[in-house]
Amino acid sequence: MCYPATRTSSAPQQPAADRLPEESDRLHLALDPRIHWPLRWTEEWYDAKMAEIRARGGRKAQFGRAAQRRRDLRRQAEARMRADKAALALGQPLRRHPPAPWTHSRPVDFGDVAESELPDYVKANPSWLRACEWMRSNRAQVVHMAQQKMRRKAAGETIQNLLGQGREPVAPGAVTNGRAASPNGRA
Repeated sequence: MCYPATRTSSAPQQPAADRLPEESDRLHLALDPRIHWPLRWTEEWYDAKMAEIRARGGRKAQFGRAAQRRRDLRRQAEARMRADKAALALGQPLRRHPPAPWTHSRPVDFGDVAESELPDYVKANPSWLRACEWMRSNRAQVVHMAQQKMRRKAAGETIQNLLGQGREPVAPGAVTNGRAASPNGRA
């Protein structure tokens, strides 16, 4: 038995244009509007953005000046904070600051968050509470060490230690600061 040759397609057939409903003016595109549709910014924002771009300079304007650039960025951030505080004191509306991305220098821990301020789901998990306590103790230790370093620097101990001055010879076998003296007379 011989069948006539027929073509069949498993893909659904698109309806002809004359069979589409009249009200179908929808457009389907494979794009994300959060990315592809531009935001409507004010003229003030555009002016500020252009000033920021001009201030950056060309491609090699900051070449070899990483520390200076970081210092300038920090000063600009401090100036913005001072301007916000002044505006708040005068009752003026605050300027909108776009969200900044997290950086590698920002600590990602709960060391600076009190236990009473933790979210409920963290309080409900005992292992998370232990982790937060560990982060808090680490943070306290880092702060304590930084304070000690600042005190030593203010007292001039660092310079005296570098120059080898400011220490009296210690008798052998004497104990200073909980440590036995070394054979050369220094603690």
